[in-house]
Amino acid sequence: MAFWRSKHKPGMPELCRSTKELLSRIAIEAPQQKLDEDIARNLSHMKVTLQGTPGMPPLGASRGWIPHPRRARQPTDGQCAEAEISPPLVYQLVHLLLNEEILLPLAQNIYRLPFEARKDAQTIFCHCFRYKDPNSEEPPILSYVVNVQPDIIVALCHGYDHRESAMVCGNILREALKYDCMAALVLYDEPSHDGNASGLAKVNPSLPVSGKGVLWSFFTWIHQTTFEVSADAFSTFRVGLSSSPPSSFPPRPTDTQSSSRTSCPSTASSSRTSSSPTSPASSPCTTRCS
Repeated sequence: MAFWRSKHKPGMPELCRSTKELLSRIAIEAPQQKLDEDIARNLSHMKVTLQGTPGMPPLGASRGWIPHPRRARQPTDGQCAEAEISPPLVYQLVHLLLNEEILLPLAQNIYRLPFEARKDAQTIFCHCFRYKDPNSEEPPILSYVVNVQPDIIVALCHGYDHRESAMVCGNILREALKYDCMAALVLYDEPSHDGNASGLAKVNPSLPVSGKGVLWSFFTWIHQTTFEVSADAFSTFRVGLSSSPPSSFPPRPTDTQSSSRTSCPSTASSSRTSSSPTSPASSPCTTRCS
């Protein structure tokens, strides 16, 4: 974008709108070097805002370093620039990513991004799944994914369809699936008539599964892909989808002895570390996922 070459430093709203526009272009246009550079710079700026500058290249590197507004010191030759993390900027960026609906196209097009941009996208997603608002018990992204865009978690799973995005999406999924309501979206995924994820509100555990949900694609990724993709998919399946304690989901109302995995995940706890899964008061994600 032109403003990256000027002295004007884009604000967070401008940065997010620009990124959303670039993601829509990268999905339909042929690969272009300028387009790749622009989106890589945007994602790099977001990463710096969220975590500071670990791993940033020296000032003047070919990647095109963009200084953070609150850098701790001016780097000298051969040194990396250090930037402080600003909580108000982090809060603003996380909520803009949700409100501007950037995460879904980012997840869908992550395999189209340049190598460094894919790593930055992984950092952005993982920070969103870890970030909690002040005085909040859970990340705001949980409520957003469950109630607004469950396609995000499904799109991340389909990152295994492409070798370029398999490792990146796998790392994001293993971070997201620490929360049972995110695991429930994968376990109970059933494609709707419009092709979108149905979400937890439409789950009926008494009906037989169709076998077309994203969960069943894991067996294809594990058995019929390259070794690196297969190993990463198996790791995600084992750690994220098969290690949840039986008490994570309540039993069916009609069968108190049935397996917890057949119950409706709408009352799932927000994290596997919940001390009392059967108590709604001790489960922050209960009201979010209902």
